[in-house]
Amino acid sequence: MNFDLDKDNSLIDISVLPNDIFTPRYSNGLSYLIKLLQQKLKEELALKENNEIQHKYISNEFIDKHPSFKSLIKWYQQNDSDDNNKSNRFLTMFIDNLVFNLAPSSNHYRYSESIKKFAICVYVLGGKQRYEFVRLNMSGSIPVLPTVLDLINKSDMTLTEAEFRFNSLQQFQSGFGFCSEGTTGVIPKVEYDSSTNSFIGFTTPTIDGISLMKHYDADTFDDFKTIYNTNETAPLLNIHMFQSISTEDDPTNFPKPILLSAYGVDNKFTALDILRLWIYFFERCLDKDVRIIGFSTGADNKYVSAMHLANPVHIVTKWRNRLLSPTTDLYIGNVKISMPHIEQLINNNSYTKLDHGLKKSDINPKDRQNYNSCIKLISDGVINLLNDKNDLSFPIHHKRKHESSLPSSHQLDDIDTLDIQKLISNAYDQALRLVKHSKILDKLNEHKINCLNDLKNNTSEEFGLDEENDDNDVAVNYAPNQLIDEIPFDPQNDDVSGDDGKKFNGGEEYRILPFINKIDRIGKMIDANDNILYCMCMEKLDGEAKQRFTTSDSSSKTFERLKERKQKPDETVTSYYDAIIKLFYKYDASMSQRMIISWLENGIKNSLKIQIKRQMKSLSESARTTQTFFKIAKDEQKLQDENVPEPQATAPYVPYFANSISTTTYASSTLRTPIYINVQVNNKQHQAIVDTGSAVTIINQQFSKKDLSHGLRLQEEITQIS
Repeated sequence: MNFDLDKDNSLIDISVLPNDIFTPRYSNGLSYLIKLLQQKLKEELALKENNEIQHKYISNEFIDKHPSFKSLIKWYQQNDSDDNNKSNRFLTMFIDNLVFNLAPSSNHYRYSESIKKFAICVYVLGGKQRYEFVRLNMSGSIPVLPTVLDLINKSDMTLTEAEFRFNSLQQFQSGFGFCSEGTTGVIPKVEYDSSTNSFIGFTTPTIDGISLMKHYDADTFDDFKTIYNTNETAPLLNIHMFQSISTEDDPTNFPKPILLSAYGVDNKFTALDILRLWIYFFERCLDKDVRIIGFSTGADNKYVSAMHLANPVHIVTKWRNRLLSPTTDLYIGNVKISMPHIEQLINNNSYTKLDHGLKKSDINPKDRQNYNSCIKLISDGVINLLNDKNDLSFPIHHKRKHESSLPSSHQLDDIDTLDIQKLISNAYDQALRLVKHSKILDKLNEHKINCLNDLKNNTSEEFGLDEENDDNDVAVNYAPNQLIDEIPFDPQNDDVSGDDGKKFNGGEEYRILPFINKIDRIGKMIDANDNILYCMCMEKLDGEAKQRFTTSDSSSKTFERLKERKQKPDETVTSYYDAIIKLFYKYDASMSQRMIISWLENGIKNSLKIQIKRQMKSLSESARTTQTFFKIAKDEQKLQDENVPEPQATAPYVPYFANSISTTTYASSTLRTPIYINVQVNNKQHQAIVDTGSAVTIINQQFSKKDLSHGLRLQEEITQIS
């Protein structure tokens, strides 16, 4: 009860006897009542004020009772930063919406637009049962199912069965795209679509491949009964998708695919229906300023027939059957394709099955579905053997024509990982077999030209060479560290042209063919390689001819030098970098930074390659420059030099092709004592024999002792020749 004290005090004045005398007993009781009421009023006001303070502030006891509040408060504090706020924007809205709906009743739940869109996604992706499971266990998080269905119906995302949504293509900026079609199995089920007042789930009928929309509409139950009894439910769902491609202005932005149509089918359409449907798609998309550049379908034979194609297995077997047929011929253009060369290859005793992998059953026309034999007929081994024949030629794909001109990916440093000793051993075995089967020694002994001088005189008489300038008996001293293979060929002193040192300058009195024939004849006589023939031709060129050849050949020479240029083991990064940059500017000054960096990475030594590539890939595309590569390479080289342990006192490493071999002229008489040198292979010293003939031959001494008698006899005979 609430009392007004002023009014209560007036009661004393009113409560008096008629003779204006107030009874003391009544006066004391009333005063006590007023004091009691005043005390109760103060207590009630204090309690009310206390409750208001508790609503404004949360006590520590309350937080300790609910520890999840601590984590939630900390999360909101961390979420105040801009980065976290952007990444957790939806989560923040979801928690706020959920907490807001906890206090009011379920009739007053409210949801933001983001939560409504999230609820639609949950329903579409999860279905009705999963949606209800989430909603019931998280009360207030997402709206009820009728609300979601109403949102879907009001949006433009509603898709009617057999409806083609070509108007949705206008939201894409690109004018090009791919159209795809696919079929998947579904559980047959008939449902009523209230938006179209028709039934869906039956097999959709088509006219010229185009499905009909709202075909199964019924006004009465008898109409529906007739439809249900006369039509099949669709066991398959056919969908059409459209994927727009990115534009040149924004190549990294890939638009999302769009669903064009979906309807039930029974897979009883024909290839002609598919072709007509594709034409319909193409024309309707053109009306929307969108060009379809391709169709993507499944592996059904009807789709393949519509494209007038066959799968690769059937194509190869059909070609093979036509090729092996005795009554028909296979032509490619005007060229007839035949099989006699394959039969000759199989019947040739010089080749085994290991060489070509073929057998007679591979070309048996009765075996018409043997796909493995088709693969054997076009294998690399068969093609390589057939290419060796001069009367056969095979077309080469344009992508493979340039494989030989591409820079080699093998590095010079990889030679350290090879088993050099085994390689030399195999070469020695092949040399023994070659000399044994060729019967060279028998022919030389028969004509008594088994020494070098006799062989030289016989060759000169046979080819009519002029020995006027022959200086074979004059000792020529080369540098001690120069290999025999590295001695430059001197065409003038050796008189390779036979025309008194006359130069070829391209004048009218000169003919190219006789000049080339002379060089070729000399090359065959001395068994010269391409490098020696090149030196001979260059030595004899003069005047305008040399100028034209040098101008056209300088670019290819620079490219060859660029391919072979690798960082040496003891070469600094600065020296290697400067050499590559100079070669690039000489070959093509407009070469891109990306190409130069690729060559620099491939040519640098393996100890630095992995670290440099890893750091370069971590940089952005604009930051990948040659200067950045140079800085990273220098830093990595510096780090490796600082961490290299102090080497032990061992013999210095010398490459096996760089040993010091004296090239002073040896007497042409028989040299029966072999020369031994120390060769370091895989950081181990090995003793090897050096053949002092026209080329350097390194043979392991221990290997030569395996067949000592045969090896010494062969060595004596070869030494007599050399």
